[in-house]
Amino acid sequence: MGAGLVAPPQAQAASNSYLGGTALDPEGLLQLVLGESAGSTAYQTLQSLNLLGDSNSTAVLPLSYAISMAGAGHSATAFSMLGLGLATTDLPLPTGVVGLPVRLAVAGILQAMGAPQSAVDSALDGNVQAAQVACLGGLTVAYSSTDGGCVNVLAVLNGDYNPNDKSISGAIVNPLAILSLLTDPGDVTSKLINGLLSGDSRAIQKLLTQDFVRLGFSAGGRTGAYGLPSLVSLTSDYGLKSPITAEWLGQKVTIFPAIASSATNVATPNTPNYFGFPLVDLNSLDTSQWLPEVHGLGFNNIRFPGENLLALGQLLGGLIGGSSGSSLPFSLTQTDPTTTLRVASTTLTPVEAPSVAPLAASTPSTNSFLDNTPKVDVGKSLGNTVKPPTSFQFTPQGTNPVAPQVGQAPAYTPPPAPAYKPPSFSPPQWTSPPSWGGGNQGAAVQTPPQGQGAAVQTPPQGALTGPNGGGSTGPSSTGSGAQNPGTSSGSHGFGFGGGGGGGFQPNFGQ
Repeated sequence: MGAGLVAPPQAQAASNSYLGGTALDPEGLLQLVLGESAGSTAYQTLQSLNLLGDSNSTAVLPLSYAISMAGAGHSATAFSMLGLGLATTDLPLPTGVVGLPVRLAVAGILQAMGAPQSAVDSALDGNVQAAQVACLGGLTVAYSSTDGGCVNVLAVLNGDYNPNDKSISGAIVNPLAILSLLTDPGDVTSKLINGLLSGDSRAIQKLLTQDFVRLGFSAGGRTGAYGLPSLVSLTSDYGLKSPITAEWLGQKVTIFPAIASSATNVATPNTPNYFGFPLVDLNSLDTSQWLPEVHGLGFNNIRFPGENLLALGQLLGGLIGGSSGSSLPFSLTQTDPTTTLRVASTTLTPVEAPSVAPLAASTPSTNSFLDNTPKVDVGKSLGNTVKPPTSFQFTPQGTNPVAPQVGQAPAYTPPPAPAYKPPSFSPPQWTSPPSWGGGNQGAAVQTPPQGQGAAVQTPPQGALTGPNGGGSTGPSSTGSGAQNPGTSSGSHGFGFGGGGGGGFQPNFGQ
């Protein structure tokens, strides 16, 4: 009887698309990445080397994508109804001496790309950590035999099973996390590449969604404070970015510490665990630290989910306005554990204070306000270092300029008050009644106006000439005002008994 050789079973790959859905098996995935011709050649090569396993993809309805790819000895399944279901497994490499060149080449490529040493060592051992599991959409399911599975309902409800840390969890997620590519593309892309190279099977899932809150259970796959197993965890991609710490007298207490094993296991969330035990570090007594210090309570230690909404608003605004839209003025990221709000860089240039020129004392002016106003030289350009003036001149009208001391206000000398000149008053002209003369003697009587000094002048005896005697002449009397002699003359006077009386009219000065 001869011995028979049994060929290994052929890998099974199936893709089913219904009602406009898109399902990709390993061949279709390679064609999508490498092109139709190169993808078909690569698929046939991998199949001939028995490097492919069983995969199944099913997509229903438009905008539904199901992608699966499995390495030899593994299986992957993806289902999508409105959304994305992605499932891939680790990729085994040829073993033995024949496969050594392949393993060395793959390890060299990973090392050149910056992969951690654990991923390089895994490639040298014949296994490439290429598994990815991601779910997002109306109803999506994905399963990888090497890295567990996920399910997503209505884009916000997520369930996950990860054998790498023996955990199962449920979460309410933010389905707009991918919009972070608009606010901080460099940081998001860097995290994605690092996750793929380090073997994080949820790297693509973290690109698509972020956890508002996640409740997880682990059966011995996680380690918490004091080396105790972390059985229950409550974590979030928002809220506290780092645990709260309190220090006093050299001692330190950490509240909400992250799961300890997350430092070495990428499958475990490395955010604060709100169900974690406080971690106490006992150190030597420090009496100089007598005031307690608390860190992590500020807003700069809190991450808000607002950048996704801002990015969505920017995108919609650009589409409605017909423009591509400018970058957001700030982004809320998790790259810096001490800074939440990163403001766009803005340079503030100091402004040089304008110089003050003194007034010329020799130039007279008819406007006192303008004379008392400092003259400003605005010819200098702005944008240099601030240089306040060291002196200035303030010259009131009618005074000589005096340079004040630096840092002192100049003394103000008011202009002299003008002399007061009352308005002039000219009383009206007043005419006295006529003088009465008679007989051989003419008499003149003058009466001053009201308010003036009263005086009655009787002329001396005077000779009469002619048939009608001429009027007598006498000095005028004055009141309290300035004296201005007046003369009374009689011509054509009248009198009783043939005599002629002289007329008299006083003249009052001011």
